[in-house]
Amino acid sequence: FEFLANRSVRVPSIDVAELTDLFEARLLVESDLVRRAASRKNERLDVSLRHKAASLEQALAAGELPAILSANYEFHFSVYGAAAAATLNGIAERLWLRMSPLHISV
Repeated sequence: FEFLANRSVRVPSIDVAELTDLFEARLLVESDLVRRAASRKNERLDVSLRHKAASLEQALAAGELPAILSANYEFHFSVYGAAAAATLNGIAERLWLRMSPLHISV
């Protein structure tokens, strides 16, 4: 969000170059988080991720946007958490927040 002089708030505009940059940054950060999570994989994580992926598939099939966004977030951040990389998790979270207006307007 951007804070304006009249004390209001607005969603900032994102041009194509900035959007491309955000996607490329997410690709780099998320790829490393997935690699780290995969190296720590266990049965409990596998079951949890399968459940979250199924929830996302159900939401997609139903076309329920709030449920889709929530399930997508839950799946991704479960993978990130499994990576046990606090600094990269923080970067991933900031990238998601920067792109959140795009997710909401899908």
